[in-house]
Amino acid sequence: MKVKVVYKSKGNNKKLAFAIAEELGVNPESIDQISNVEADLMFLGCAILGGNVVPQVDAFVESLDSNKVKQVVLFSANGFGTDQFQGLKEKFAKKGIIVNDAVFSCKGSVFIFKNMKRPNHADLLAARKFACKVKDSIVALK
Repeated sequence: MKVKVVYKSKGNNKKLAFAIAEELGVNPESIDQISNVEADLMFLGCAILGGNVVPQVDAFVESLDSNKVKQVVLFSANGFGTDQFQGLKEKFAKKGIIVNDAVFSCKGSVFIFKNMKRPNHADLLAARKFACKVKDSIVALK
């Protein structure tokens, strides 16, 4: 199974991407530096601002080929620590790319003082466990 971990981030989601990628034994890649993605399973971490993903993520999703990317798992460290991916899930569905029901969200530092030092060590450990659980559940289905 070909697994990729890609992200769009200045910091919070990059930390999660590196933890997830290390756990899965792959190298994380920024969406700013990747094209022509091929993966059976792609973990995608992205910034959420005001309940929406940043425009670069929308453009990245539009560039994906459903014949080359089979399934996506979404993750984010954001101000609320909640799943705010509904619009993105709909974009993947329109492209014919499966979005795994499992989503990882934790609080991330925003503005100057909100959620300072998040994601923290416990968040990164939780992200690692999440990645293993998702991958194991998919391998078990095959």
